[in-house]
Amino acid sequence: MKRISYLLFVFIIHIYLSGCLGTRYLQKDEYLIYNQKIKGNEETSKEKLTEFYKQKKNKRIPLLNLSPWVYFYQWGMKSFDIDKLNKKKELTSTKYDEKIALYNTERPKKAGKLTEKKTKKLDKIDRTINEGNFFMRLGEPLAIYDDILAEATVEQINTYLNTQGFFDAETKLAMRVEKKLVFISYLIHEGKPHIIDSIIYNTGDKNIDSMIYATAEESLIKTGERYNQENLTDDRARFEEILQNNGYYGFSRQYINYVVDTTVGDHKMAIELKILKPAANTNHKIYTIDSVVFTTDVSSTSRNLKRFHEVYNGITYKYIEYNYSKKILDRRVFLYPEQRFSRRDMLLSLIHI
Repeated sequence: MKRISYLLFVFIIHIYLSGCLGTRYLQKDEYLIYNQKIKGNEETSKEKLTEFYKQKKNKRIPLLNLSPWVYFYQWGMKSFDIDKLNKKKELTSTKYDEKIALYNTERPKKAGKLTEKKTKKLDKIDRTINEGNFFMRLGEPLAIYDDILAEATVEQINTYLNTQGFFDAETKLAMRVEKKLVFISYLIHEGKPHIIDSIIYNTGDKNIDSMIYATAEESLIKTGERYNQENLTDDRARFEEILQNNGYYGFSRQYINYVVDTTVGDHKMAIELKILKPAANTNHKIYTIDSVVFTTDVSSTSRNLKRFHEVYNGITYKYIEYNYSKKILDRRVFLYPEQRFSRRDMLLSLIHI
């Protein structure tokens, strides 16, 4: 136990002397990202905004302020030679190809095992080429500051703020450099959000109109609330589900289009929901179930045997041998002839059968 503690102590000291954070590995004009912060946001989630960082700082051990993962990576880099690895891959492939050729005709099993071994060897080399050696995979490369990626982060944050109703939002990049470390702050000014003033439904179909108005209370888009693009996306999925469960078999969310009007003034906006028509400019068709056929032994290997047909409660049952009670099966089916198609009932039937 003492030996392990001693080795651990020596290891930490070695890392410390090699550069606590890995700054000794930086080139002349390179800087290490020490920290990144979001400042100024009031209504938007800081956790969500940090997801748009294009660069991440290196992991550090709390209190000790060490980045051993950088050390591992740099240690692995010392022995990493892409040219040697490619050469090794070529030699390995040639070596096994020659062996396989010797056994291919007379001892095919032996050739097969050699082929498997060759594949494993080459996969291992490919992994090292693509992901680095053991120490490189154990560690992580230096988080070197990149001004292009920092500006890309600013753009991503601004785009997200726009989707949350902050169309006047502005994000500025602020940096502080200490020696070879850079401290980044993204300064956010959300501005006044746009509020939904009115919602207009333009479907061109009375049946669809009635369904939309009947379920209006369930809508995620509400007047008086801040615009949120995610709610439009979720409501599009909700409308699709409602229509598919009420006979609109061929309907999909691609037919739903939103037009956002921000010219209302005073940071108010109008949202128009438009239902696009299918081909030939016709209304979306309502489908009624013509028949329901239930084959109880579809996977049966007795293909030459005749299947019996029997109707129970409107459903046609087909079977070679009577192995299931139609009364019990009927309780598990939720689709019946003369009903409007319902995707929900179809999925329920599949789940319960």
